[in-house]
Amino acid sequence: MLVRRVGLAKLLDMRSGYAPVRNVLGMSDPCVVWLDGRWTMFIGGMGFGFKTNILTARLPEGDPLDSDDWEFVMADRSRSRARWIVDQPARGSWNRCMHSVCYVAGEVDGRPVERIYHAGRTAETVLSTRAPYRIGFLERQDGEWTSRPAPIEVQGLRGVEGVLEPKVEYADGFWHMRYLALTDVGDDKNGKHTILYSRSRDGETGWSAPVVFSDAAVGFYDSVVKPVPDDGGFLLALTRDSNLFGKQPYPSQGIWLSRSASRGIRLEDWPEPDLILDPEEDEDGWYRGGMCSPSLQWSDPAQSARRLHVFFVAAAAHVPWAKRALSAFRERRLPPVPAPFFFTIGRLDLKIEIVAPSF
Repeated sequence: MLVRRVGLAKLLDMRSGYAPVRNVLGMSDPCVVWLDGRWTMFIGGMGFGFKTNILTARLPEGDPLDSDDWEFVMADRSRSRARWIVDQPARGSWNRCMHSVCYVAGEVDGRPVERIYHAGRTAETVLSTRAPYRIGFLERQDGEWTSRPAPIEVQGLRGVEGVLEPKVEYADGFWHMRYLALTDVGDDKNGKHTILYSRSRDGETGWSAPVVFSDAAVGFYDSVVKPVPDDGGFLLALTRDSNLFGKQPYPSQGIWLSRSASRGIRLEDWPEPDLILDPEEDEDGWYRGGMCSPSLQWSDPAQSARRLHVFFVAAAAHVPWAKRALSAFRERRLPPVPAPFFFTIGRLDLKIEIVAPSF
């Protein structure tokens, strides 16, 4: 497999705002899918009051996946308010704040279903670390998304206090999920993470006993599997959690890619992954803090030289807000929204040539 980078785009930058949208302070966790005849991106968004929900952006019909012209689905009769896909869950709900989105189309008892798996917690704001994360999903019915009243009951390992970052795919009659396990409700920013794998017939109940996909020694935060069209193989994209506060030492950052003949449920089932995006190469500072939440899509799957697009959320180099604000004032610009860190949703464009099986 030959991989060549052909493009890198900065799409939605928290530092410069999201005009014309005015009701969203920050965005992260993109999930890009082909839906209703156009490319669609589901995004975790933070609104006023620091509560999180899910937004939708779309490319114009006919636009290719490497287009930058994403348009938000707006609230009714508004030109400046993006529409949340569900009303904010009530106080005390398990998903009062939600993020880490993953769209999946599958089947349950022969019935087609569409879901957005996500993480949630009962906390009143995304800034709180007191409540543990849980995983659940929204389901699409008659074109509208509805929230499930309870999280799914995934099994954990001893000492696991929270689960998040669900990466779900439907294949061979099963719902396969890789998800992050936290040993403490506040440890999701220490750079040491364990990813578990489990599967279920209906994607809601009966999840199998978890298998450790990758442990804290390697510290990966996200793992996404994507079939290679007409090849019979699979790609695995890996990221660690972003280094939001510029901590040192901290695990190395980047996006890694591996190819295998099978959908391995353990990291050791995959060949050694290659680093395809290194934050140390960043000259502008928008992804210097690393990246996570990759979402993979092919744009020309029928070609032997394939185009793969990797969407992700990146953390900017850590610069205190006051310093950013001062710099903006000096340049006669509005300062960015006050925040301890800044996210940007980006897109990495790759040309992948399958020359011979590597397995």
